[in-house]
Amino acid sequence: LDSVNDVAVHFTSEDWQLLDVVQKKLYWVVMLETYSNLRSVGKDCGEPQSVAISFLTAGI
Repeated sequence: LDSVNDVAVHFTSEDWQLLDVVQKKLYWVVMLETYSNLRSVGKDCGEPQSVAISFLTAGI
C-alpha cells in the first residue's frame, strides 16, 4: 500500500447523497484511522487536510 487512495472507497456524488449522516461519519472515521495507520508505518500520505480535500473535490 502506498497511499490512502489504495484502500479508499470512492463514492460518486449521487451515491454519497444517498448515505445517511451516520454512514458518512463512519466513512470519515474509517478513512482517518486508515490515514493514521499508514502514517504509523512510515507512508507519506500528505497532510490530513489535503487528503480530505482531495476526497471532497473528487466528488464525494
